[in-house]
Amino acid sequence: MVRDFKQFVSRTEPYPKSNRGNRRKIFKRSYLYWLTAIFLICIILVSIQTGGKTEVFVTQYGRLADEFPGRGIIVRNEEVIYAPYSGQVTFLVADKERVAAGVPILEFEGSRGKKTFYSNEPGVVSFRVDGLENNLRPDIIWDLNQNYQTFKGKSIQLTDGERINAGRPLYKIVDNTKVYFLIEAPADQVFRYSIGTKVWVTFDGLTIIGWVRKIDDHQNLFVIELERFPNELIDKRWVDATVLSDAETGVYVPRTAIVRKDDEYGVYWFYNNSIHFAPVELKGGNLEYVVIASELDRGMEILANPQKDLTKFLKEAK
Repeated sequence: MVRDFKQFVSRTEPYPKSNRGNRRKIFKRSYLYWLTAIFLICIILVSIQTGGKTEVFVTQYGRLADEFPGRGIIVRNEEVIYAPYSGQVTFLVADKERVAAGVPILEFEGSRGKKTFYSNEPGVVSFRVDGLENNLRPDIIWDLNQNYQTFKGKSIQLTDGERINAGRPLYKIVDNTKVYFLIEAPADQVFRYSIGTKVWVTFDGLTIIGWVRKIDDHQNLFVIELERFPNELIDKRWVDATVLSDAETGVYVPRTAIVRKDDEYGVYWFYNNSIHFAPVELKGGNLEYVVIASELDRGMEILANPQKDLTKFLKEAK
């Protein structure tokens, strides 16, 4: 006799369904939980092992120097000469030519006749102006009360034979014996420089020696006096540059390896399975490494971070 299955099921409840799908979901969820737990355990174990590992550095030999790139502005004394009335110009010297005082620079001819302009001071002639000549001078950079990045000019080039209106700039005489360069240094680099620091400034492949004359802490701005300035950059104002401090060559170590003990600097180095303090003289370097003068040679193992690891070796250290 075949019984009707429906008689065992309440009319108000759905037919029973297989729980195979539920078991699969539960299995996947448990599997993910276990994977997550294993992953966290691995991270903890790695962290424990890493935290307990002594940081060792093998001393290296090389050349180190502080340097930073940036975009800066050139400041110099410049005298701009303007057209007294409308007329046509004729060049008497070449652009970017250095002249002595009293040299004829330009002939100007207009409705009021012909006029010859002479150089009042020695310097480099430029027939290009940018409008910053009168506002950006060496005498104002010592007490600069505005953001140096607000100095924006517009370049105007005069050509030989051009007809111009009254008041138009004709040319300028640039004093390239006193040239300054303003550049902003990274905040983490400023403390490594001081007034009088000798630097090398590289523009477009040209490297010029300079000295830091002022440090504006508010803007992290360096005022660098340049030893000279090449005529190739006489028409440029804003330039990309790299500032490099005096380089040192020798054995170098991480700055984190340097400790102070009994009023002298030194590092801890491994010798005969123990740790020894070696006094060093700091010669210079960059933000991460420093060149040292000491009995240590290249290839020696030292504690890279004694502030963290030295306590583990107090019984062995001498």
